[in-house]
Amino acid sequence: MIKVKFTSLLTVFVMAASKASAVDLFLNKLNLEKYCQNFHSHGYETAVDLFCVTERELEQLQVKDAEERAKILSSARDIDIHWWLVDLGLQHYIDEFRREGIRTMEDLKLRREVTTDVFLKDALRMLPGHRKRVKREANFLRSHEATCDEVVAGYWGQPPEMTETSHQFIIVPGYLKSGKGKGMRMTTLLNTMKQPWMNQVATTMTYYQHFNTSKALSSELIQFTVDSGSEVAVTANDHLISHLQLEYLQNIESRGVHAAESKPIYRGVLQLGQEEVAVEVMPDRFCTVGSPVMKKFRHDIDETTHRWFKERQ
Repeated sequence: MIKVKFTSLLTVFVMAASKASAVDLFLNKLNLEKYCQNFHSHGYETAVDLFCVTERELEQLQVKDAEERAKILSSARDIDIHWWLVDLGLQHYIDEFRREGIRTMEDLKLRREVTTDVFLKDALRMLPGHRKRVKREANFLRSHEATCDEVVAGYWGQPPEMTETSHQFIIVPGYLKSGKGKGMRMTTLLNTMKQPWMNQVATTMTYYQHFNTSKALSSELIQFTVDSGSEVAVTANDHLISHLQLEYLQNIESRGVHAAESKPIYRGVLQLGQEEVAVEVMPDRFCTVGSPVMKKFRHDIDETTHRWFKERQ
């Protein structure tokens, strides 16, 4: 007896869709597939890339028509949450998200409980590592929701370097750079090795293609711990300081609880949202933002969120 393997049309569609990126499907749906190559060649490939794209970036992607830009920006609010989960490798949670009414990227941004362990554990039944991944990425989205004079939205959480503690700290997402302007993010071999080997070159090239417009070097997104009692503007680990080739300024005497020691100070730029601040950077185990930076902004802090606002002129 000859056995015939039958593949349903639905299976074929799912397999085909899985090979296409969120960007391809999104632009095809809008009849704007002519821009697919532009998006890919500039590293815009994921659901988050679409959701966070700005009108200025669309102009740089050669979307010249104002109506087409408006169409992309308005439709990006309704990107299916499925594609965000696919990017995170967590698509098997799609039913839980939809059951909780989280169906689009806009739903995700508005549901602040998505960044809490209680909701992720009890409502979405996520494993600890998956909860950490979702919180990190959801907070990244929240950092891009600033409007008017709001710069960035921070949150209460655990610093990446202090996973052993149960205490909550205020965290603010940002970038450390060697200079002002759009910087080139340096992707380390350690990061690319976490990808399947076929994606390593593509991943690295994406960063270089997207951020090769300036000589400045930029870190990946950092979850800075807010240390309002520190007189040091920014601290970062030695590897990051070396990687960004920050300019050495001088050594100063740093006084700790038990003793004083001489520590080097470097020149850097901190980017929070779209705002850039020239800062002095001191080596430390933890990445922190201190009072010299905080004084440059106004703040609104509640039980879940720390909002940073431009200081009124």
